[in-house]
Formats: sequence, structure tokens, C-alpha cells
Amino acid sequence: MRGIRTRLGIGTVVLAAAALAAVTAPAAPATGAPLAGLAPPSAPAPTGPFAEDVRFRRSSGINADPAYIARLYDADRAGVLPGASRSLGVLLTAAEQAELDQRERVLQDDAPLVREWAASKPRDAFGGVLLDHVAGGRLVVLVTSSPAAARAELAERLRHPEALDVRHVERSLASLEAVQRTLRNVDDSRVDVRSTVIDVARNVVVVGVASDIDTARAVLPRYVPAQAVEVQQGTGGTDSGTTARNSPPFRGGQKVTRYGSAYSCTLGFTGFTSGSITTYFVLTAGHCGSVGSFWYQPTYSGGYLVGDMDRNATSATTTPRADAAAMSILASERSSQIVVNYNGETYRNIASAEPWAGDTVGERDCLAGYASNYRCGYLLYDSLDVTTDAGKSFIYMREVGYASMPGDSGGPHFDGSRAHGIQSGNLNSNGHAYYSRVYDVLVSLGLSGLVYG
Repeated sequence: MRGIRTRLGIGTVVLAAAALAAVTAPAAPATGAPLAGLAPPSAPAPTGPFAEDVRFRRSSGINADPAYIARLYDADRAGVLPGASRSLGVLLTAAEQAELDQRERVLQDDAPLVREWAASKPRDAFGGVLLDHVAGGRLVVLVTSSPAAARAELAERLRHPEALDVRHVERSLASLEAVQRTLRNVDDSRVDVRSTVIDVARNVVVVGVASDIDTARAVLPRYVPAQAVEVQQGTGGTDSGTTARNSPPFRGGQKVTRYGSAYSCTLGFTGFTSGSITTYFVLTAGHCGSVGSFWYQPTYSGGYLVGDMDRNATSATTTPRADAAAMSILASERSSQIVVNYNGETYRNIASAEPWAGDTVGERDCLAGYASNYRCGYLLYDSLDVTTDAGKSFIYMREVGYASMPGDSGGPHFDGSRAHGIQSGNLNSNGHAYYSRVYDVLVSLGLSGLVYG
């Protein structure tokens, strides 16, 4: 099975904090500049007391110096950091939070307009769209034709033309998608492909192989154009299977355990089927169990029954688009909430779901898992195909720039009040978490929608 990831690097913004030195953002790159700045950060994984802050700040392109972060926390404790925010799981100044919120507005406002514009062009003219945090939140549109002409057209359509960069690439997004489809069907004993992903920024398909890398580099050009792929060593993904939070109602982020075992996962969103009778379901990852498995939520007094797993998309005979399962619950047990349990905020209400093809590389994403609790980052790739250690393959998964922990499987991915998807696993090559997008979860499980609040 093959898989695709899309890589993105992240950059620098202006910081302002009481009694702290400002850090100035770099000048935006010229239109048509190389995309080297979009490569993922190569620095080693951060360690120490501020590791999570350093990770998030690196990915956001803001000051990630541990000494600076320590001064921020000191200022916050002293009450001299007005407007400080922890809504993304780390301490940010008011200016930093405002900058990141503005970037997200640019992406949510203008990425759909870029896609509408691209749909009016020949399929071989559009290379993709992403938010470049390295350049301070530039919306980058990739084209195979003249960047100047495309920019002139787009500037009249977009709400934030000042954030627009248009750059030339050799290969269209459609051609890279065709390469990925071909790789899914390669049946060659000399090559063991475990993952593939479209790297929009670098205009290639990245192929992860568990077999000899030199052999793969020699063999794969027989099936796909050599210049369109980059072969890396990779062994696919590993399923990512806080304290228990009592129910009912059932909320995303809560721990659930399979009866007769010590195996635990995390509840995702609550969904429903409509008709003459509305039935409600809590969601989790499909690899957590099979149809008929019995689940309960641990509590300090023993346990609260969830019920049987009624539906499982992961058991499909064809390669599934979603690692998802559902357990039916009573109407009185339903909830639109996610357990955040961070910085005094206990719950987060879900009020909408990301539409099909509505996500964009660089958009903000958070995970609530019973093991990780609450952490945030950015979408790196929106087209990951991956085969897990257990031999199960998935297509069109989403990869983010942070890791989950064992037990987080099934947990909700979201931003603010908008649902993104259901946690599945971590890539063995880089530790990044990947999830099933919410649209594919609903379709695969035959659900009508999510419960909103």
C-alpha cells in the first residue's frame, strides 16, 4: 500500500510582550521565489521543561528560544503579561495569538476562493495552495503557468491580497495525484512501499519504503516519472492506541476501555443517523476493536457502560478512507463537547465540521486525547496513504506536525469549534500523528452528521 504526505515548514512573526524584547518577522519572499523555506524544520525534537512550547513555536515560526519562553512564563506568573493566551495549549503573548489568528483568517477566507479560481482553469495549470508560516503567514498559490498573470487575477478575488504569493512549479497537482494513484497499485516484490504523500510545497510525491532504498529508486521509475518522486526510508505507521473522565454524557477526549482487556482508546465526536428515529453514536478509531466488541468508560467507582461497537469502517474489504468506528448510545448520553481540561477550560463545543476538500496545508489543528490531553500544531499533508505495522492500509489521511501518544486513537482533531477528524496513528519515520478527515468518517460509517452545540 502506498501513501502520500504534503510537507510544509513554518516561520517567524513579530512578538510583543511587556518587558520583553520584540522579534521582527523576516521580509516576505518575492513572488516566484524558491520554496526552500517551506521544508519541514530539521532541528532535533525539543526536550526540557518547555519542549511542547518549543515544538509549537518552531512550527508556527515564532520565537522558540527556551530562555525567551521561560521569561514569558515568569512574566505571566508576575501578572505583567496582559492578554496572554493558552488557547492553543502553550503560552502566547497577546500579539502572538493575534498574529496566528490572523493567519488562520487568511487561510479560511481565501483558500476556498483560490480553489474556485483553480477549478475554472485547466487541470494541468494548478499546483496547489498552502499557508507558509516560514514567511509569516503567506498564502502560497502554485501554478505551472505565469505567476504574474495568476497573481493579477487572484488579487481581484481574494479578501487578503496582501498575503498572497504566487509561484511557479513544474508539475500540476493533478499530475502528482495521478502518480500517487499509480503507486497504490504497484505490485513489485523488489519494493515494499509503506507510505506516499504529495509534498505540495516541493512539488513531488514522497515515497516511504521498508525495502532497500537504492533498489526502490531504481525500480519505481519504471512505473512513475523519476523526477516526480522522492524515495525515503520509512516503515509506515503505528496505531496510537489523562485520567478517566466520568460519563455520561459522552464527550470527545474521554478514555474508553475494551471489556476483557487493558486496551484503551479515546472517544471522538458524537454523530447521528436521521430518519423516522434518530440514533446517536460516539465515535472512535476503527482499529481499536471489531464490531461486537464491548466498551466501557473507567471511573473511580468501577466503570460506566458505553456499549457494543456497532459500525466499523476499518474492517472494509476495500482500502478504507477512514480508520473509524461507532458505538450507539442513548439520546440522553449525547454531547457536542470535547474535553480540553486545560488552563481552566474544561470543555469545547463543536459547532461545525470541515467540508469535503475544505482543509488546506498550514491550517491550525488540535487533538484531545486521553493520553496527550490537549496539543496543537498545523496540517502538514492532506493526502497521506499509509500501511500500519498491523498490515492495514488507509488512503487520503491527514498528517499533522506533532505526535500523539498510545491511547489517543479515536480522539477528536479540531480547531476552535470546527471538527477536523478522528485520530488514527503516528508515522514511524517522523513520529507525526495522522487522522481520518471527518467527511470520510461520516460517509464510511453511514452517519448523517455530527451533534453540534
